[in-house]
Amino acid sequence: KVNDGGMESTRYRRHYYLSAGYIFDQLFSLKFKPSILLMYMDKDNYALDLNASFLLNETIWLGASFRNFGTIGLNTQMKVGETLKLGYAFELPVNNTALTGFGTHSLMVSLDLELFGKHGLGRRFF
Repeated sequence: KVNDGGMESTRYRRHYYLSAGYIFDQLFSLKFKPSILLMYMDKDNYALDLNASFLLNETIWLGASFRNFGTIGLNTQMKVGETLKLGYAFELPVNNTALTGFGTHSLMVSLDLELFGKHGLGRRFF
């Protein structure tokens, strides 16, 4: 913990992340991607994300997520060209704070670069 004269902070604590997922090829040009993310800092500070997404024509992701069964989210991502992806996510609490808050909005920009020429730009699903 860090004490800066007023409040103690936990920003320098060690964090642990464990993630897993798999891509299932479905019918025609549809892929299904379930995934899980476990985040742990100490016995009172942890989170579990359960996610499910569909990939259409290897261009558009559409998905939903649940965090600690207290937050639901929707997300989308679109491949623009060979190296650029743009995305948007919205999360909303499903407990008592849902009536007082507007949820969270996230914008995502992903750029895959082949900087050193030693590796190719393969398909990335995670």
